[in-house]
Amino acid sequence: KKVGKIVFLLSFLNPIFFGHMSFNPKDPMIAFSHVWATYFIIRYLQTQQINAKRKYFSTLIGLAIGFGVGVRVIFIGYLIPVLILAILDIFFLKKIINKKFSLIKFFKDLFKILLIAYAMMIICWPDVHANIFTLPFKLTLDSLNDLSLGTNMGLFNGDFYRTNETPKTYLIINLFYKLPEFILLSYIIFAYLFFNDKNFFLTHFKFVKTKLSYLLFIIVFPIVMASLMALRIYDGLRHFLFLMPYLSIIPGVAIYYLIYNIKLNIHKFYLTSILVLFIYYLFNFFSLTPYQYTYLNILNGNFSDASKRFENDYWGVSLKELVSKIEMSKRFKSNNYFKIAYCGINNDTINYHLKRIKNFKYIETPNDEDFDYIIMTNRLSGKDQTCFDSYKGKDILFVKRNGLILSRIKQNTGS
Repeated sequence: KKVGKIVFLLSFLNPIFFGHMSFNPKDPMIAFSHVWATYFIIRYLQTQQINAKRKYFSTLIGLAIGFGVGVRVIFIGYLIPVLILAILDIFFLKKIINKKFSLIKFFKDLFKILLIAYAMMIICWPDVHANIFTLPFKLTLDSLNDLSLGTNMGLFNGDFYRTNETPKTYLIINLFYKLPEFILLSYIIFAYLFFNDKNFFLTHFKFVKTKLSYLLFIIVFPIVMASLMALRIYDGLRHFLFLMPYLSIIPGVAIYYLIYNIKLNIHKFYLTSILVLFIYYLFNFFSLTPYQYTYLNILNGNFSDASKRFENDYWGVSLKELVSKIEMSKRFKSNNYFKIAYCGINNDTINYHLKRIKNFKYIETPNDEDFDYIIMTNRLSGKDQTCFDSYKGKDILFVKRNGLILSRIKQNTGS
């Protein structure tokens, strides 16, 4: 339970998870469903011989999977490593299941789980209500072949790439630069502690080697498959947000070990090092408020130059703050119409905010025509350049955190 509390804190304070939880309506729900589905599957395997718990956990598995699939059908793909491990444990490994595990009951419960999950998916997916038997499969297959979804180009570690040719190192490098420093250090310390004091882990955690193997499989499997299958990945780690709780488990165990064995000076040194980096991280975490999902650790280099390496505010969340600055600026207090262009942002989003400004008159203008001002984030402009680099006008207003400009409005100087 103590390790669980540490893991929960680490997951919640992780900028990747926290930022998307604040801004993204879908990805946090996918992560929520994934963690609970995994937990309920484990509890089902452990307690199947108890009839009441068997019914209870099989129902909850169906609800958790159904909720995830109802949010995004690809959720079932995210669960593949967990399902593989469950099948291996049932038929071969037998580390989690109890001795009285019944295959007959399992297949009955599997049918029940699939029925509940399918019903949940249908309820959450109004597009298939016209034909709940064929449309879910048709729309799913169509979406797999639809390359129009999402962006076609992206900025990754300073290089431009086509999203249908995502670099194989995409997830590894993103994790390396976007996980907090104290998390990365915790992994190094854990590796040393585990090999140096195996007896502690063997006596404090049942089947610790098996559990570590299962955990690493859940983490590594989607990373390897995404690389081998050349999936279209963009917008940082948003589609792999479900990995964050699992990535926090090993750091949680390392911190628990150090607290438990705090009397040794070397362990005090390790724990102090993690604490110092944690405090440093918290400072950055709160100074980025409310744009925590733009976080990059110190290994990325100068944070103020991060717009040249990654598309930071790809959700355009800072536009609301930018528009509030437009509202306060005397420059835009006029009865004349301003010709406003956009780059790298959702037109409907920015128009929604601009139209809320009292007495602000503007004409939406294409960014390849004559305009007075252009509002932008550092998304790609379609010219193998970010919007920041494509338009060299004068900066009028901008939103900045820790030296990094997230969005800006430039005046067209005619150059």
